[in-house]
Amino acid sequence: MNNIEAVNDVRVAKFGGTSLSDQGRIRHVGEIVSERATDDANQLIVLSAASGVTDLLLSGVRNAVDGEDPSVVIDNFVDIHQKLISEVADPRDIDFLYDHVKDQERAISLHLSVIGDDRSDFAFHRDFIIPQGELIMPFIFASHLRARGLDAVAIDPRELIVTNEQFGQARLKKAKSQKSVEQEILPEFDDGRIVVTGGFTARSETGHTTTLDRGGSDLTASFLARLIDEMPGFRVEDLTYGKQEASHIMSADPRVVFSPLSNSSMNYVEAIGAAGHGAKVMHPRAIQHAAIRGIPVDLRSTGNISEAGTRIDAVGNPEQAVKVIASRNGLVMVSVFGWSMDIPGITSRASENFRKHGIDIQSIIQTPSEQALRFTVGDTEDMEEIVERLRSSLKQEIQEGDVKEVGYLPTAVVGVIGAGVHCPEVQKKIQSGMDLDDRSENHIELTSSPEHTIYVNPQHEDVPGIVRNLHKAIFEE
Repeated sequence: MNNIEAVNDVRVAKFGGTSLSDQGRIRHVGEIVSERATDDANQLIVLSAASGVTDLLLSGVRNAVDGEDPSVVIDNFVDIHQKLISEVADPRDIDFLYDHVKDQERAISLHLSVIGDDRSDFAFHRDFIIPQGELIMPFIFASHLRARGLDAVAIDPRELIVTNEQFGQARLKKAKSQKSVEQEILPEFDDGRIVVTGGFTARSETGHTTTLDRGGSDLTASFLARLIDEMPGFRVEDLTYGKQEASHIMSADPRVVFSPLSNSSMNYVEAIGAAGHGAKVMHPRAIQHAAIRGIPVDLRSTGNISEAGTRIDAVGNPEQAVKVIASRNGLVMVSVFGWSMDIPGITSRASENFRKHGIDIQSIIQTPSEQALRFTVGDTEDMEEIVERLRSSLKQEIQEGDVKEVGYLPTAVVGVIGAGVHCPEVQKKIQSGMDLDDRSENHIELTSSPEHTIYVNPQHEDVPGIVRNLHKAIFEE
């Protein structure tokens, strides 16, 4: 729960790259922040890189790996940001910002040249290169706010968030990050300044640049909101995610289902379930951080920020049994078959095997009648090697006959998400929707409120077709 004795309200907002893609959109976000500055709440603004910049830098990394000249990529990076600086920055800051970009140019060039010559520390150099857009945008935007007459300061996100050194999927270190937030952000709030920082980026405990998962800017915003809300004397009033494209969580992907319904509200658990099953909501762990502190999350369109989108909070809309039907591809189901799946240590050894390779386990399914233990994980080029190492760790059980086989298959999940999925009426509709697809015979279904999950083999089944059939049975009949 939020601290009921808090006296300093804070409003946290995160704006995505498409909302920052050109001077017009940056100015519009500046207007939004200016309007919010009329109340008494402190503001923390978290920004992504300008649209396309992260992908641009990734292409530079690929060029370096392939032995191609990445200079065009670097020149484009410089041109994009120098243009934005000339168009939106406070004139008093332009020389400083140009120098900042030039420093980035030299650093990116150095790291790309090292990647081209030596791949041994590839992840380390990659993590330095790809978040450079998130590192410059806060300084450009804070300067723009100052040009508007607002007192704003940019803080490098590496000064705030501390992680381990799992490059590419770094894990947050809460206690050390909280100390950094207390030292860096709170004094700026005390002085009445708007604080602007970047998402996706952090520093390791040894000072190296690290990155979170793609979509990690969402995680940055909610993690910082959580840390601030835990500070004595501070309360985070709300957490807003400004998106250029959409303001609602839809009942299905509009690319799959024609004219899906929009959700005005969802509870935290439903939103986490939807995100985990592939709905374009926000980073699942971002919702978790907000839920821990009971911070309401508002999804808004930056094009019309005053219009309510989907609100995510503890209550949601209990009258609506099902909120979302979502699907997720690019998964693998690793199965351990045998007569003794209750042997202590099998699950922990398998989990440790995935963890060592930086792979998150999406779900663990144990089916006693089938004598199988199944792990759903993200696919990777090294999956055959990872599964072979799992077999090696179970060598004794295999020799003794307790484990018969370890294998894997491509998998997709389809999720029916909503607090009422366990109700007989909803279950009847789910089965009706599945019956419309005569190919959906070999699948696993599990119901654990608020989600009914269907695991299917995408090589044999039409996953979008399953989503459409379920949507028709639940929402359209």
